[in-house]
Amino acid sequence: MGPFLLFAGLGAILLLVLCARRIQLLRFPGPIVAKVSDSWRFNDVLNGHAHETALKLHNRLGTAVRMGPNTLSLSDPEVVKTVYSMKVPWKKSNFYSVADIVANGNPMHNLFSSRDEEWHEHAVRPIRPLYSMTKVLELEPRFDQTINLLLQCFDQAALVCKNAPCPLDLWVGAFTLDLNSNATFGKHGDFLRQESDLRDINTNERCHLFFDASKRQFQGVASLGQMPMMDYVIGQKAFWRKTKEMPDDPLPRLVAPAVRGRQMEKPTEMDDDQPPDLLSRFIGLMSTHPQVVYPSMVFGYSMSQLVAGSDTTASAILSTVYHTLKHPQVKEKLQVELCAADLSTPAQWYQVRNLKYLNAVISEAMRMTPGVGLVLERVVPAGGFTLPDGRYVPAGTIVGMNPWVLSRTKAVYGEDADHFNPERWLQREGESTERFKERERRMRDSDLGFGHGPRSCIGKSFALLVVHKLIATLFSVYDMELLDPDKEWKIQCWWFVYVSDVNVTLQRRK
Repeated sequence: MGPFLLFAGLGAILLLVLCARRIQLLRFPGPIVAKVSDSWRFNDVLNGHAHETALKLHNRLGTAVRMGPNTLSLSDPEVVKTVYSMKVPWKKSNFYSVADIVANGNPMHNLFSSRDEEWHEHAVRPIRPLYSMTKVLELEPRFDQTINLLLQCFDQAALVCKNAPCPLDLWVGAFTLDLNSNATFGKHGDFLRQESDLRDINTNERCHLFFDASKRQFQGVASLGQMPMMDYVIGQKAFWRKTKEMPDDPLPRLVAPAVRGRQMEKPTEMDDDQPPDLLSRFIGLMSTHPQVVYPSMVFGYSMSQLVAGSDTTASAILSTVYHTLKHPQVKEKLQVELCAADLSTPAQWYQVRNLKYLNAVISEAMRMTPGVGLVLERVVPAGGFTLPDGRYVPAGTIVGMNPWVLSRTKAVYGEDADHFNPERWLQREGESTERFKERERRMRDSDLGFGHGPRSCIGKSFALLVVHKLIATLFSVYDMELLDPDKEWKIQCWWFVYVSDVNVTLQRRK
């Protein structure tokens, strides 16, 4: 009876702790079902519209909404630097563990999924210098190769001369995959070069294979992350899987051979006419950081670059084009600025980095459509914490903020926060420089599109460089119009925000 009583006692204590926490969370409003089961948010995320649900709930219920029995979604900008503290990082929730990569039956941490702050810091420290703007600029010639390839495809497909409909979401998706493939592995992935592209990119099976794989992967991660234990029942860690690996995933099948092949190459086989790609730099870290960087880490770095770098960059590009074309006055003002800048083709970073209106348009587009649309979950540490309105959140509660919600905060972005207005990022008439810088700082601090704190996206400079270059080039070279200005695009969210139905017409500018 001794062991039985011991376990019964421990179980009772655990139950009391859980009940006490649930009681303390009763003061927070939220859907009734969400208060008793995480199945509510599982279904909400699975349907792909959780970003819209969160925005509606916060607009109706305030700055703290109960999204699960032990989960709060927060939207007060004042707590950003607490929840995502640089000095005392709050631990990630179990949501992220679902994103582990399973290889040979063993879960492998990656930069996104790891909940161990010490492991993450050791893993990211060697590659952090590679993602500084100075080092990313060394890849600009490779970016130019892919931009030129995209322009050639537009022209060769006769999209320009025939004024035919262009499914820009598919073209940009193929572009970002090829660009990241070229930057990472030193060669394009043939997403833009398929013969079918030259007739109709809708028939490009290779593109659709990878687009669908990315969506499918993150639909699973995002949904199961709401109920992490389900990963051991129906996910890639399921006890009944013999190999415990997800079948037919083209993403690892693209990355693994490239990594293995490069490790077997001799230095003399590398192309000296091009700047070193990221993979060669990752492999070089195995010599300079042998205690940290090993083959599986190189694979993880490469996977992260290809997947995260492609999806988020495509979303930012499409959002900028879509919102600009929805507002003709914005398009006209942008093209006037670009014309006055006398840009080369492709536009170079040194030419566009200080173009104020271009920067404003891109910042506003990324505010309207952040690349991530779910809560960035953290676990409240020992001692709990108190919200600015005085409500106490007990230790162990899962909290976080949704970039989609925070970016619409009227106290920060103004009463027109629900509308596209690039002017908000510019100094107003009569506004002092000091006042403008403070207002801009508040807006930047409330931007979680690339995360915040020690776990923020390491590829931010990479993405912004690509977005600025391509947007400046497209609006300089082409006159674009939405095929149907009254038709709304389609947005789905499974962690990353996926955009579709952006159909345009193109004509070369005279």
